[in-house]
Amino acid sequence: MLEAPHTVAIVASKEIDIEETLGCKALVLVEDTSSVLATLAASFYRHPSKNVAVIGITGTNGKTSTAYLIKGMYEVMGLRTGMITNVAHYVHGENQLETKDTIPDAVSRQKLMAKMIHNGAEALVMEASS
Repeated sequence: MLEAPHTVAIVASKEIDIEETLGCKALVLVEDTSSVLATLAASFYRHPSKNVAVIGITGTNGKTSTAYLIKGMYEVMGLRTGMITNVAHYVHGENQLETKDTIPDAVSRQKLMAKMIHNGAEALVMEASS
């Protein structure tokens, strides 16, 4: 799908020898790699959330149940809908993918959204951390 064939650049918080150890020539130094990860992942996957209606659900209890209810309502309305929850990820057009993790990291989340768009999803319901 949208996988990079090889390492093109490294984003790091300190100077490292990338040519010898990783075989690439581009090193981008940032103060905090975690703070730029989501932006880089969204850019790499061509900002999938801009191409789908996104509903984010926060709170202490009931997020997963609410996500399933909204997904069900959207589908009854005829909208192809993806879902990302603590319990499972659903990519429209594929079987449900169970997960043992909580909400996926920024890169995995962008990859899932890109796959949903590729499969024709029009909406996405997801649990979000407040």
